[in-house]
Amino acid sequence: LASVGRVSAALLIALAAAGGVALAAWPVVRVVVPAHNEVEVLPATLPALLALAVLGLALLFVLPPALVPLGIAAAAVALPSGRFFGLAPGWALAFPLAGALYGGMTLDSGRRHLLGRRRAW
Repeated sequence: LASVGRVSAALLIALAAAGGVALAAWPVVRVVVPAHNEVEVLPATLPALLALAVLGLALLFVLPPALVPLGIAAAAVALPSGRFFGLAPGWALAFPLAGALYGGMTLDSGRRHLLGRRRAW
């Protein structure tokens, strides 16, 4: 509460007591105040931060639906393998997921190797 100022903190405490609301239930509010040299640096860094934010949103919301046709194509390619093993055709949809999981585990294994935690599970 120190960051909101003495008057505001006292007001919040009084309001919380009057309404029976616990202060722990209130959201934490933080304010970023630029340091001595950030005023000069911010114009150079904000475009990169914006670009990364937009890229993150694209990866989260745009890419998965765009990859659906690729997943369906991979499942279609996996149909003969599923038939060979006597699986129902629906299991072919799991093959691309299994490949993605295997790739992720392989990357994690390489990461652990580089960190020196080769046998940590």
